[in-house]
Amino acid sequence: MTPESLMNSFAGEPQARDEGGIAMRSPIDLERFTEFQLLDFRMNCRRQIAGILFEGRMALDLDEGDTGVLVAREVVEFQWESEVRVSSSTAWNSITAEISDSGDLLALEMEFMPVAKLRILARALGFFEVKADRLSGIGIPDYAASENEIKSALVDWETPVAVVRKYELLSRSLACVLISGPFRCETTPAAMIRARWSAWSP
Repeated sequence: MTPESLMNSFAGEPQARDEGGIAMRSPIDLERFTEFQLLDFRMNCRRQIAGILFEGRMALDLDEGDTGVLVAREVVEFQWESEVRVSSSTAWNSITAEISDSGDLLALEMEFMPVAKLRILARALGFFEVKADRLSGIGIPDYAASENEIKSALVDWETPVAVVRKYELLSRSLACVLISGPFRCETTPAAMIRARWSAWSP
């Protein structure tokens, strides 16, 4: 599979899951997103899905993977703001990541260094920790190197990857329609949204 195929597969409706066959993981800590570098994002307006590709080799939370793929389903807003950069290639380092839940929609807001902001409104978010065999033994690239050298040291949307683990967060209104699986219909305050991440082995 590839990051592109993960994005497309997440576009489908959530399926009820047999908890007996799921190895549950600890909830993801959004503070770990501050250790990621944003590589690329794409938006499919027709299908209302968006994907974000992260370099994760410096992230302590990615014990086995080397890349993060964040996917949003039923997207109603996607905003990216950044300063004008003179350099031809920039490492966008995440410094904050917050999620709030209005009930109908999840709002993901991230800030990056150099100055940039990302905001997504969607009904569901998924995060895939993945590993690319071709990155084995390869370090994070020097972004001042040639474009070919940079690309050879990073995952792109068509790179074959293996999913290490997956996390999914649903808005409260969408979570209420799932009868079985690791989700429950709750009235958790937005400030407690981190506790509502559920994760399982693929």
